[in-house]
Order: sequence, then C-alpha cells, then structure tokens
Amino acid sequence: MTGVKISKKKSAVNEFIKKRFGVENPELAQKIASASVISVKKKKDIIFSQGQEISHTFFIVSGLVKLFRTSEEGRDIVLKYSSAGESFANGIMGGHSLLSASALEDSELLVIDKSAVKNEVLKNPHLLENLLKSCKREFDFYMSYIENISMTDTRKRLEKYLREHSKKNMSDTVRLPVPRCELAILLGCTPENLSRIIKQMTADGHITIKGRDIRINF
Repeated sequence: MTGVKISKKKSAVNEFIKKRFGVENPELAQKIASASVISVKKKKDIIFSQGQEISHTFFIVSGLVKLFRTSEEGRDIVLKYSSAGESFANGIMGGHSLLSASALEDSELLVIDKSAVKNEVLKNPHLLENLLKSCKREFDFYMSYIENISMTDTRKRLEKYLREHSKKNMSDTVRLPVPRCELAILLGCTPENLSRIIKQMTADGHITIKGRDIRINF
C-alpha cells in the first residue's frame, strides 16, 4: 500500500471513530485500521443486497451511496442518500440486511470488519454508550422519514425535506445531493409530479432555484 493510500485510510478511520463514537482514540484507530480496507466502487455498483448477510460497516470517504429497499412488487423505496463523511450498515451484531446499497457515483469506501468494532465496543462502556446515542440518532432519522413519506401531499413532503436540510446545513440554501429523478424516488412521487411542484413553488415565490441549489423562502 502506498503512502498516500495509508494516509487516506488513517484519516478515514479517525473520522469514522470521531463521528461514530465521538472520541479521538489512537489505540482504537489502530485496531480498526488493521481490520479495514479502502474499496473503490464504480457508479451503479451494488455494495450489498437486501437479505444479504452483512459482516462489515461502511464509511464513505468520497462519493454518494443510495440505501433502499425493494418491495414485493419490485419497486425500489429509497430511505437515504449518504455522502462523504457518513457511515452505513452500522450495527455491530451482523445479521441479514433489510436494505440494499448501491453507488450513485464513483465512490471510495472504508470497509470495516464488524467483529473488530464489536470487540472494542464491548470492552469499553463509554464507546458503547456513544454508539447507542449514534444509533438513536439514526433511528430518529428513519422515524422522521416514515412520518414524512406517510404524508399524502407531495408538496408537504418536499417542504419538510428542504426545511430539514436547511436546518442541518444552517443555511437557507439547500444543495440537492442527487438529481431530481432520484429525489422523486426518495419523496415517493414521479419525476413529472416533482417538477410540477417545484415549478409551482417557484412561481409562488417560495423557492428560488439555481442549478442544484434551492433557496427556501417559506
């Protein structure tokens, strides 16, 4: 492994630990680094499939990943788009995944053996407590998603999505992380319906659009 790759991996491991456990721990970083690799995924590559046994946690170094579930009718239901600095498949107990994950663009992933994380967490109550807090935040996110998608009014779902991202970024301008066709899937509507709603909200003066940037005025 080259010096550049080693440095990138070390940086990714440290960022994963800080975001997942809220700590800076060189000893933990060394152990996780020894149980992880950097993996490159091309656009549209499947990272893992629904029902597949998952033995690794994934941290996005660069790129964009779609997390989705396929219904019995064969329709993909998108739950989240994860970008650089986020992790997924975070449970430490393994088991079969309820979701699928695919790369929406060329991506680099830090692939971490779950058993290594589990061994360290179970030895350290502080890490376990912070992991549970992190899992609670994920649970709250998915509960918010379920509440959002249950709204029958697509415009209200879009407004809620924009407000949440505005609050998260502490800015009135939201940059869409994905093309509108992917956002439509996330919001549970057709691209045509989403386009009509965006045009109407623009005409009403509620949003201003420039490329993928949407400034909210409501």
